[in-house]
Amino acid sequence: MFHFTTLFIGMDVHKESFSLCYYDMMANQFKHSTKVGPNVSYIVNYVNE
Repeated sequence: MFHFTTLFIGMDVHKESFSLCYYDMMANQFKHSTKVGPNVSYIVNYVNE
């Protein structure tokens, strides 16, 4: 059985890096803040964690 969840991801985009975090609706807080290079594969990996 699959369980689907809406994930709200915040992104602060700059030329050299992206800052990412997600909003946990159940806990009513932002979590797992990280900074990655400007590459879409890093964002995909972040979402799939």
